[in-house]
Amino acid sequence: MYDFIFYFIYRSQVNQKDGGPFVARIIGSIILFVAIGMHLVFIYSLLRFILFNFYQKDISFSTTLNYSGRFAFCLPLFITIFIIIYRIYSKRKICKILKHYDEIQYFYSFFNITKFIVFIFLPLIISIFLVNHSIIN
Repeated sequence: MYDFIFYFIYRSQVNQKDGGPFVARIIGSIILFVAIGMHLVFIYSLLRFILFNFYQKDISFSTTLNYSGRFAFCLPLFITIFIIIYRIYSKRKICKILKHYDEIQYFYSFFNITKFIVFIFLPLIISIFLVNHSIIN
């Protein structure tokens, strides 16, 4: 799934006038980081919904830090995770992914575009719904 997301972005960016393989790799890693983040948020919201509605336990992240404090705390973590994703998708792995997906003649078909949108945005939509139904009124 993550290789599909990376290839979907990489292939669309690799032949751009301003970019090339290096920029496509960075943009693909950024979108993949966002997708992984949305999947982790989905898992968190699912656990929060189950624990709140069935066991009356609240696991929300409420701290005394303001927005800039949380941002300064999380920024090194986000940068580290992005660098790890960037390193995982090395030139050798990109070649394997290209070899695998280049066999598909019409890659940007309606089905693959829909699959890409579902992989990224459906967990976000479900997460919003679950979090809204696990809030104390």
